[in-house]
Amino acid sequence: MLFLAKLIWRDFLRNRTSFLFTFLAIATVSCLIVWYVASIDTAAFARDNGMAAYFGKYTLALHAQNGFDDNDLFAFSSIPGVADVSYASQQDTEMLLLGFDGALIPSGMGARLSPSLIGLTDKQPPFELAEGRWFANDGECVTGTAAEKLLTAVAGQQKSPREIHLGDKIQVKGAAGTRTLTVVGRITQKIPNRFTLQNGQTFAFGFGAGIGGRPMGGGQRPNNARSRGQRPDFRLRPIGATAPAVYVSLSDSEAITGHCDTNLLYVQLSKRNAETKYLRACEAHLGAPLANFGITETDTQPQKLQSTQGNPDKSVVAQVWSTIGIVILASIFIIFTTLSMGFSEKTRQLSLLRTLGFTRGQVATLILLQGLSLGVLGWLGGLASGLLLLTVLVRFKTGFFPLVTIGVVPCLFALASALVGAFLASLLPAWRATRISPVETMTRRATRFPVRKCTIAAIVGLLFLSVLRGILLLPNTSSTLVLRLFSTVGTISLVVGLLLVSPAIVALSERLFAPLLARLFGLHPKFLRSALTTSWRRTLCTMIALSLGLWLYTAIHIWAGSMLKMFLVPREIPDVLVRLHPAAATPEAIAEVKQFPRIVPERTMRTCVAQPELHPELAKRLQSKGAWANNLVVMGIDAATAWRKQDPLISLRFLQGSRSKAFQAFSQPGARVCVIPETLAQNGGLRVGDVLRLRKGIGKTTQEYVDYTIAGVVEFPWIWFSKCSGVRVSAGRTAALIFVPYETPIADFAALDNAFLWFDTLPKTTFSEIEEYMTKVATRHSKRNPLLRMLRSFSGGTLWDSGLNKNYVQVSSNESLNNSLTFRAISVIRTMTRMPLVILTFSILAILNTMVVSVKSRRWELGVMRACGVTRFGILRLILAEALLIGFAACTLSFAAGLFYAWCAISLVDFAPLFGVIAPPLHIPWHDLASGYLLAIALSAIAGIYPAFQTASTEPSVLLARKEQ
Repeated sequence: MLFLAKLIWRDFLRNRTSFLFTFLAIATVSCLIVWYVASIDTAAFARDNGMAAYFGKYTLALHAQNGFDDNDLFAFSSIPGVADVSYASQQDTEMLLLGFDGALIPSGMGARLSPSLIGLTDKQPPFELAEGRWFANDGECVTGTAAEKLLTAVAGQQKSPREIHLGDKIQVKGAAGTRTLTVVGRITQKIPNRFTLQNGQTFAFGFGAGIGGRPMGGGQRPNNARSRGQRPDFRLRPIGATAPAVYVSLSDSEAITGHCDTNLLYVQLSKRNAETKYLRACEAHLGAPLANFGITETDTQPQKLQSTQGNPDKSVVAQVWSTIGIVILASIFIIFTTLSMGFSEKTRQLSLLRTLGFTRGQVATLILLQGLSLGVLGWLGGLASGLLLLTVLVRFKTGFFPLVTIGVVPCLFALASALVGAFLASLLPAWRATRISPVETMTRRATRFPVRKCTIAAIVGLLFLSVLRGILLLPNTSSTLVLRLFSTVGTISLVVGLLLVSPAIVALSERLFAPLLARLFGLHPKFLRSALTTSWRRTLCTMIALSLGLWLYTAIHIWAGSMLKMFLVPREIPDVLVRLHPAAATPEAIAEVKQFPRIVPERTMRTCVAQPELHPELAKRLQSKGAWANNLVVMGIDAATAWRKQDPLISLRFLQGSRSKAFQAFSQPGARVCVIPETLAQNGGLRVGDVLRLRKGIGKTTQEYVDYTIAGVVEFPWIWFSKCSGVRVSAGRTAALIFVPYETPIADFAALDNAFLWFDTLPKTTFSEIEEYMTKVATRHSKRNPLLRMLRSFSGGTLWDSGLNKNYVQVSSNESLNNSLTFRAISVIRTMTRMPLVILTFSILAILNTMVVSVKSRRWELGVMRACGVTRFGILRLILAEALLIGFAACTLSFAAGLFYAWCAISLVDFAPLFGVIAPPLHIPWHDLASGYLLAIALSAIAGIYPAFQTASTEPSVLLARKEQ
């Protein structure tokens, strides 16, 4: 064994370049795993570590939701060990930075948040000031940098926030009045992203809020608030000790809010690490845990959240395992590629060992030990680099330089992954090493591409891939069984199928791209005719290692791009929908709205909206298909305007029926007909001529139903439009949106007349122009109905349309709705694709090692080419072309695999429905895919630069002298 260890060490010294690349490959994989797993702990650490800036000289803070009792305050302040306390009143107000134009907020993105207003008793600055001084007089304030971001951020716009300077004016509006404050000091504060305490974020440092880009555990909807017709607050406004805040005197706070009840207590302890003892003393005084009294406590110790790290949310754990599986798979291929490269480079050396008397088992043991040694060394390098990376990221996210520690679990996970990856990657080279005979010391084995075998493998691979698609076509199969088969049998068949098809992809890519690259680099086509198939095993491993990240990147973008089409508001409906509050919904208001100079008069239509319940039979059928409600949004429209033959206002494509037939049906006096979207037709099993039964009236006690005959089925992605435009007038969720004649919702469901106006606008009309005009009209007419002004109109149960109760009007444009949807979707997609791009970037090591070994194994041939007159620049172009050829082959495999998997995943919507949508047609977002594929090509070119320059700079005599090294 000692002799084998010496051989391994000597081999490392002799092949330093290969050893370095292999070590870097395993180290980067280990670093990725450490980064991924340890981020769960580090996220909690970083969130808590940044709290020190909010307490200054104080040790901890207590926040009481309903304020502190005087007796409790006296008791909490008198506990032994308390050095100093500060009583504060924290209130929720509306703030506006004067001189900053932050009013232009796109529709669908909600109102901008305001910082908290904290009135303090301190006469000296308890916090470290970045600049300025502590307030000394009324009308002065001190701001934190976190609060400044809220004051200057505009929701939905990618703009750099304006910096706040000393002397700026902040207008604060509270229950007791409005006061203008002057900024006299600034505090540096760091808080988590989006100013919310999002518990359960996975891998927040680099990968964002979870795999799907949303927080898990934090920000969930409260107990069916929507189903009760209430408006839950999704803003997650941070109220508490670590909230973004503007600090003022208690007198200013009372003048603005009308009271100065103490609900925030800052405590400075005389001894270190005495927080737990103090909190226990507080609970002993109360006789129960602090949480029972609505009191939340926060301290500055990084260990505070460690108790929650051992019990992560199940959804987080599931995402960790699924993603780590992809990471391990990528690491195995990267390690396998590098180790197999080293084996092919050492064929002559291993055959010499066989000549000297080594048995097949000893040779295999040598290869396995070499792989495991590299695994251990790479693991150590990965731990060091992972620790450094996490430290840098925490520093970047929090502004502090912490002492980050890696737990036992990430270390063991990375060690197991490195050793298992190295062992599995060493098995095939070890097996091939046992087949080497001593005769091979005198000969060199040339492997040819097995065309016949690869053709058969491709056919078998296509059969395996058809299994994945066949699972989605199983007749009379439950959705649960289909999903389980897809995730188990389908995944296995996908992996096996792609592996079997890959050799054929190598040959096809060489046939397609070799002539193009030869022409591009000014080479004879024969130079690249067999560049991939000569060493096809090596090329295959490299291509798969490069394809793993790019394949997942492709699948995510195609799937997301296709699903997004089911939510984007179409151009075939009017541009703007205006909803008036009941206090402003008068004929005079509608007439004045129509006078807006940017409206196209001939493309304007009154609309009435109701939201009746479905008959239980159809409601149950739709809910089994993923619908979240038992009602429909019914929009009453004018058929003469909407379905007219020339220039119809609603030009949606009819899938069943026709626009002319719908016009005739809607034009019949008293007709109860409807046009429904494709989603309702497919999920409900409805066709033209069928009947929809809707509950009559607005009370839920009546059992009288009215029938509407279906006159047409249109292609209409209605979900986002109905969610954000205010047409969900009595419930926060709905199963579909249908069109009916204008008079019927008023007669059957007591819909408000004159409440909605739907119209097109002239080109270059801005949303702010429309909103400003409509707000003035609605405010003026609502003053004539003081009783109705007090009515809180239910406007869909979302924050986005809260302006209806504030400005007495809600304006929704198709462009702004799509902008808000796209803004959200892009942030989620970017988060989902970060991990594939990281894997793709790490794969450059596999390409680099492939090119280094490929060049080393052909030194003599390259020397002959140089001796025959090929220039240095010609050799350089040849090697770069080969590297790019590998990149093009990987892109071909990635696109085919990603397209196929996304196509299958889209079809899963029919088995795991959500929101009642149906499987959309396949859509390929070429623009979004381009960046990933350009990155893959660029990485391939970068990987070829080092071996290309190294070989081109070597003299022909040196190359010819190294024929069989």
